Amino acid sequence: MTKKLEELLDLPDSKEIIQEAKAEENKKKKESAVVDTRDTFRDMAEFDKIAAALPSVKGLGKKLTKN
Repeated sequence: MTKKLEELLDLPDSKEIIQEAKAEENKKKKESAVVDTRDTFRDMAEFDKIAAALPSVKGLGKKLTKN
């Protein structure tokens, strides 16, 4: 927008609008990252519970040899 239109319509400077939008976007990204982190930790805890409940199997990963 032009300065005259901004003044005529009593709008804030377009640079200010862009800065505010970027700040809001960054805030949303940070909030989303916090939620994602919580979900990841919850999923890891659930995996640990499941892994602990399963019986251990011996010999996995050993190469079978034939003589």
